[in-house]
Amino acid sequence: MVSFTIRNALIPVESGYQTVDVHLTGDSISAIGSSLEPLGEVVDGTHKLLLPGFVNAHTHSSEMWQRGRIAPCPLELWIAELYDFTPLDPEKIYLSALGTAVETLLSGGTSVVD
Repeated sequence: MVSFTIRNALIPVESGYQTVDVHLTGDSISAIGSSLEPLGEVVDGTHKLLLPGFVNAHTHSSEMWQRGRIAPCPLELWIAELYDFTPLDPEKIYLSALGTAVETLLSGGTSVVD
């Protein structure tokens, strides 16, 4: 089981932010506190904000490629333009979904409803 410590990370608390050490064991947080004894590898969290993974509860990964291709307009007109595009072949749909997956991970997402 992999264990490691994140040292000096900022976490949000009711009064603002607090600097803490965090122990992770396996896939769970096992301890949060000040000046914890190192457990496994130590990761420097100084000047970094530690947050839980984000959930994207609504996305259309196969349509990522269409971003920015339609000029801003009222929703009804935008939808009419959107569905006027020629269907993509499966490889391009795959690449669009892959781009969405990478973007999700890079922005802190851990779960997606597509």
